[in-house]
Amino acid sequence: MDQEPAARAAVAAPTAVSFGPTVCGGPVSGRAPASPERGASIAIEKQFAGVTIRAVRQDEMTVRDTSGGTDAATGSLWLVQRGSGTVRSTTDTDFRAGDAIVVPPATSVAVTAVSPLEMLHLLFRGKARWWPTSVRVSGPTASSVIAFALASSVWTGTPSPTHLEVGHLRSALEIVALSTVMAAAGTPRTDPLVGRADAVIAENAHDPDFTVETLARRLSVSRRHLTRVLSEAGRSPAHRIRDVRVARAKAAWAAHGDELFRDDLLARWFGFRSARALRENLSRVDTLDR
Repeated sequence: MDQEPAARAAVAAPTAVSFGPTVCGGPVSGRAPASPERGASIAIEKQFAGVTIRAVRQDEMTVRDTSGGTDAATGSLWLVQRGSGTVRSTTDTDFRAGDAIVVPPATSVAVTAVSPLEMLHLLFRGKARWWPTSVRVSGPTASSVIAFALASSVWTGTPSPTHLEVGHLRSALEIVALSTVMAAAGTPRTDPLVGRADAVIAENAHDPDFTVETLARRLSVSRRHLTRVLSEAGRSPAHRIRDVRVARAKAAWAAHGDELFRDDLLARWFGFRSARALRENLSRVDTLDR
């Protein structure tokens, strides 16, 4: 699937989307197996405005566009485990979602029935988010950088967040704070490339294969132009990618402890190719901070 539409959609302002019986005048609902086999794919799949959705432990899914328009794909799609929620705007996003997964438009999401830890590693290709409780986040890039607090209660149905879940929530909040600081520090405010770049970085920094070249392709600009604009705004593209990865890793260390420095899969989840690479990057940053 072409990733550029997804990147552009990630930075678009979401319309208000809440839960109800229809999408664009037609029902979108389905039922998953009551007890899916471990390791088997969940048998609920929906096509909506170019989005392929396979849901996790989803008894029923209904979404309704409340923006007054007819195309809910201009906003975000919520797959509800329980509870309800509304996305209001890019600068003031209020989540009261119970257990919900937010899937950006034009994104293909494939979910398999695996253990909570394996599910965290899978990351839904980095496009899924889950909030363990009500949370309010404000910031110029909030809608596109509220990333990646996917927790085991989505799988287990536990009512209260675990330490692991709290760690991922902390990571998400730190990403939002970091991206907000980046946006505020960007001097060429008239150049939208800075904000678009930060949003795409926040969406994709979890992928070890995501590079400055990849970022330039997603934004349809040359690497030279991208480097010049972002460097003039305060940080080069490479530094911005590393900053997001390091911020996530630092927050994850509080949740995972030293396991983070031994587990290659866990390190890759935060955008590093190995646990060793993660250790070296954190050590380098700590040295610079002293």
